Amino acid sequence: MARRSRSRQDTSGPGFKMSVARAIVAEKAPYFGTVLYSMYPVKVDKIRRKVRKGGQLCVEESDTFGVTEKGLLIYTEKALNDWSEDNLVFVLAHETMHIMLEHPSRAATMGYDAALYNIAADIFINDQLRQGNWTDWPATICWPETWGFDSGLLADEYYHLLLQKRAEQQEKKDQRSAEGPDSKPGEVDGEPDLTEMGEALNGDAFGHCGSGAGNPLENEGDLTEEARAAERSPAEMEAIRQQAAEELADHIRRHPGTIPGGLERWAAAKLGPAKVSWREHLRRASRRAVQWVAGAQDYRYGSVHRRQAGFGWGPRSIVMPTMVAPVPTVLLAVDTSGSMGADELGIALREADGLFKSMKCQITVVSCDAEINELVECRNWKEAAKSLKGGGGTSFHPIFEMVDRMNPKPDIVVVATDGGGPAPASAPRGYKVIWLLTGEYSQSPCDWGFHIKVGD
Repeated sequence: MARRSRSRQDTSGPGFKMSVARAIVAEKAPYFGTVLYSMYPVKVDKIRRKVRKGGQLCVEESDTFGVTEKGLLIYTEKALNDWSEDNLVFVLAHETMHIMLEHPSRAATMGYDAALYNIAADIFINDQLRQGNWTDWPATICWPETWGFDSGLLADEYYHLLLQKRAEQQEKKDQRSAEGPDSKPGEVDGEPDLTEMGEALNGDAFGHCGSGAGNPLENEGDLTEEARAAERSPAEMEAIRQQAAEELADHIRRHPGTIPGGLERWAAAKLGPAKVSWREHLRRASRRAVQWVAGAQDYRYGSVHRRQAGFGWGPRSIVMPTMVAPVPTVLLAVDTSGSMGADELGIALREADGLFKSMKCQITVVSCDAEINELVECRNWKEAAKSLKGGGGTSFHPIFEMVDRMNPKPDIVVVATDGGGPAPASAPRGYKVIWLLTGEYSQSPCDWGFHIKVGD
């Protein structure tokens, strides 16, 4: 019998190098793992970025890495081959942090200059990684000291410092324009020229990490169908970030003092407590209850009291009732349409966590844009987050059409949404509806039901 040959894994190709680098990042920082492995690698010939030179916008090509807001890790094979393994580890951690920290959402919410905020975010991330003992990085990256800034600031603080620095550089250039150039192209007094976005140290550019950092690359619109199929919806991306925040918080609890302060602050804000008193709202929304869980509102004999053994088990023994609290059956519908950004979905998941903790039992969860997705029985917010799909238009009609067909129906339907869509003209019969309106600009889609507005 012929012996079956064993195939050996190619340990010399770029794919293996990428796999090893990702494994090293996940081993060094396990809390990066969920985001890192969720990013789908997409190889392109060149990274194309829009830059400004001599006051004119143009497109340049380079060999580097970038990340999209839909979770694609874009890279060129030359960058993968040229960088050392340690350099690659640093870059992967860098791009992972752009996704974790929601830089596109922050830049859009605050109305920041996308390219300049990308640089501010780069400074912050590199500073955080350096504080975390990530010690081997590519030569052409930026630091706080690149423009004379202090270490340990936030990305927003670096952004405002960069705005001030850019204005100072422009003033110097205007004063010297009549005298002719007196410094290297792309520099002002030895510092990278912020008025010429794209010019940077050693002739390479930073501040062009892609839409995942708030500054889209020019070739993000030219990706293959295979790459497009791997893109993730905003709901999926937010679920990934929530999971990463949970893992980071767990790491902080087990290894205090080992995480840079910026990451600790992000995890604390991401996992902040729910702002809605769900127990009170559920009690108000439904007077009848079909389930009972441990609580302190009434007595029932359906379960054994924890001190029953002290009274005996015989036929003449006193039977102790158990204190319970009524809990209605709840269906949680999460709006995953395109209008629900990272901030709105983050609030929805935070409140979902509070809802699960209040219910102490499974909740039926469904995600919906203009169509209904699969109903899933979930025990906690993590399971709920994994079930979210969508990204299209918005309509609330499918939610109530589905519930009207259910038998039995839930007692309460909670709809987490920004309110940007059509709803039925009148309230449904047989169950109560709570509209959880998330985000600063949310609006009520109708005049019936309970309306709870929750900002960030």
